[in-house]
Amino acid sequence: SEEQIRKSSQLQAISDLRRTETTEQKQPILDRMKAEDLLADANLWKIDLKAVDLREANLQKADLRECNLYKANLWQARLQYTDLRGANLNQITFIRVNLQNANLDDTNLENADLRSSHLQHVSFIKANLKGADLRGADFEYADLRGVILENVKLHQTNFMNALLPDGILVKAPTDMGRFTNEKHPHFHTTYERIQFVRKQIGIED
Repeated sequence: SEEQIRKSSQLQAISDLRRTETTEQKQPILDRMKAEDLLADANLWKIDLKAVDLREANLQKADLRECNLYKANLWQARLQYTDLRGANLNQITFIRVNLQNANLDDTNLENADLRSSHLQHVSFIKANLKGADLRGADFEYADLRGVILENVKLHQTNFMNALLPDGILVKAPTDMGRFTNEKHPHFHTTYERIQFVRKQIGIED
């Protein structure tokens, strides 16, 4: 069947990816997978994908756990229901990306670019977003418990109905400075609260 042929092609491409070492070697394989729509639901667990170009790729329901996507470009990619737990997303380009219902628990998103991204219903438990650009991003119904938001850029960022780092559900506009600005008068108190919440949900530093 067509699905069996697709699965066979996908598994061969993933095998080729795992055998290669450099971004230059991986990029043509990824380009072919993207063109043939072989990235959706692909098991890419723990593959080194640093600095790859996956702009506008369809990665829905893919397994990207513990992948290294340092400085990768996923501009306007589709990642609904994707599993990214434990991935290195440091300095990734996630502009206008659709991550709805994805799992980004325990990811490193330090200095990531998430401008105008769709992050509704995303789980970010214990993620590090320090220095990330979140302008225009939509975090509605996202789970941000235990998340580091220090020095992020916020403008027209929507946190309505999201669970904040201290476990509080947003039902009205709130002062995010207590999470983002280390000079905020309540920053350290909140930090202690975050540590408390982390212990409650089974996270040990």
